[in-house]
Amino acid sequence: MLRINKTRFYVGEKVVIEGRITPPPENKNVQLVRYYYCNGEWWRASDVWGKCDDKGFFKIEYKAEVASPLYCGVGRGGTQKWRVTVRYQPYRGQPPVPLGSLEYEVVNKGVPVAKITNVIGWFKGRRAVVYPPYGVFGAEYGGVFKLNVTVENSGAEMGRLWCRIVDEESGEEVGPAQVSMEPVRPGDLATFSFDIEMPRRDLWRLSVEAGHIEDSRYVKDDAKTVTVKGYMPKEPKAKIVDIVYPEEAEPGEDVVVEARVRNTGAAGVIFADIVDLDTGETLASKTMEFSSGEVDTFKLTFKMPNKTLRARLRVGHYVGGPPRPV
Repeated sequence: MLRINKTRFYVGEKVVIEGRITPPPENKNVQLVRYYYCNGEWWRASDVWGKCDDKGFFKIEYKAEVASPLYCGVGRGGTQKWRVTVRYQPYRGQPPVPLGSLEYEVVNKGVPVAKITNVIGWFKGRRAVVYPPYGVFGAEYGGVFKLNVTVENSGAEMGRLWCRIVDEESGEEVGPAQVSMEPVRPGDLATFSFDIEMPRRDLWRLSVEAGHIEDSRYVKDDAKTVTVKGYMPKEPKAKIVDIVYPEEAEPGEDVVVEARVRNTGAAGVIFADIVDLDTGETLASKTMEFSSGEVDTFKLTFKMPNKTLRARLRVGHYVGGPPRPV
């Protein structure tokens, strides 16, 4: 059976032909004989060669093109029909045998094609190249790490490129799609940067996806999988989940603020306080013991001052000394 990734291409896009030969040919060679249609006839273009594996499976890629105007090509924006016949030689010295044929169209208009060339991870000043996979990249549970992605326009036309990060297991978009500020010329690079919070996962597989924008559509061209190793922080790490507080209060009235906090780090003491942004005065403060991963609610009460109050809720942890707000 033969398969093609699609039946309509723009110049420069990747054509992918897949199939299986049974039994596999002796020399493992697979020949793609290509033809383009012109004036009622099929004209032969250059062949493309590939190899099959020991079970006969093959996957051959090449870039879509149109014939030269000197050899019955089509003008800008025109469409040319192509046919590919897959052949192989069962044994050395025998004539080639056709496996089958596929047809597709090529539009004589180039498109930008995104190709991921590099992914670098950063966490607390530590740097690791995670694609190509030179090493292991790690981040603390609940910590925010950075992924910097470099994408090349490997297509034949200038255009805007995009990139996003997806959780491979859930399909959730953890790094929303970003679009290049300016159109990227063929051969030039665009860089995208993502800040991502590490969940409580030992190994987190992320799909880095990139593509181009075509007629206001996001077309995916490339995807690479990177793996981030999670580990337990050595200290507690407080994260505000939710805050409930009144929008108005009379001077002297008790104001109650409820702060729901999660400890994404190690077990320990976590504090919460409310600070007057104008005077720096601490209006209320409380500490609580948290186990790792625990979620609990701080209830902070203070008297409403005789003014419009501008205050900030802070949470942090203790490690044998003064609190460290986060």
